[in-house]
Amino acid sequence: MNLIQIGFLSLALLALADGYLLSSGGGFGGISSIFSILLIFLVIAAVARRSKNCPANYIPIPNDQGSCISFVTSPTKNFDDALAACESEGGRLLRLSTATFPLIQELAQNRSGTCSYWVGTNEGPDDGTDSMWVDVDGGPIPTTPGLFFFDSTNSIPNECGLMSNSQSFLLLGETCTVAHCYICEKNI
Repeated sequence: MNLIQIGFLSLALLALADGYLLSSGGGFGGISSIFSILLIFLVIAAVARRSKNCPANYIPIPNDQGSCISFVTSPTKNFDDALAACESEGGRLLRLSTATFPLIQELAQNRSGTCSYWVGTNEGPDDGTDSMWVDVDGGPIPTTPGLFFFDSTNSIPNECGLMSNSQSFLLLGETCTVAHCYICEKNI
């Protein structure tokens, strides 16, 4: 039950109680109590609009008004299977953003364990060469010095983006067939 539903239920119960007490000679003060109850409901509704109702196992992305993320640690999957797992839940692998990436890094660093996480980026078209990094939807990845770190000088073609725990959760290119933890994102 979300906060808006709780607010409606509280309003209905208080209105019923007020009506019962008025009919039995008691009461909360009649009309003024109904306005008080309405004010309480409006405060609850305003708080509910500002808070996120993320699905189970998801947390809100700080400073982001419409997304929740889930750090999936078990079972580990290769990139394509992680992508499919997120999509099967109505989400996607985490999209990279210069605004939210430092916050995601901090969340990853605060988690215990040894996971490195797949995110929604790879080396573009499957042409067998090192190429430009793109979002899994095909859009370009923002390039901010010191924020994203891709080792595109190696000879591994068609790498996928991994937030590596051995590199303070900066992004590295990794062979897409290796199993890792992953981060799913959902819009709410």
